[in-house]
Amino acid sequence: CAYLGACMYWVSDAARPDPATWERHDWGSTMPQTYDLVIYPPTSGNAYGHVASIDHLESSDPAAYGALWMMDSNFN
Repeated sequence: CAYLGACMYWVSDAARPDPATWERHDWGSTMPQTYDLVIYPPTSGNAYGHVASIDHLESSDPAAYGALWMMDSNFN
């Protein structure tokens, strides 16, 4: 995870949001809801990761990536 990357919110104790305010769930462990934030890990082409907000889901399966619709401003 690159320094100052979005993924630092997930992997760094220093950047992690206050657990009294934010809930953290590993992917597929709970059903996301509208307006939840999703923090994506880094990839080979993007060392910073990505943050997006959930618009809606088309499945009741929390691991169904293709059924997750995101609100985004800088990612295709």
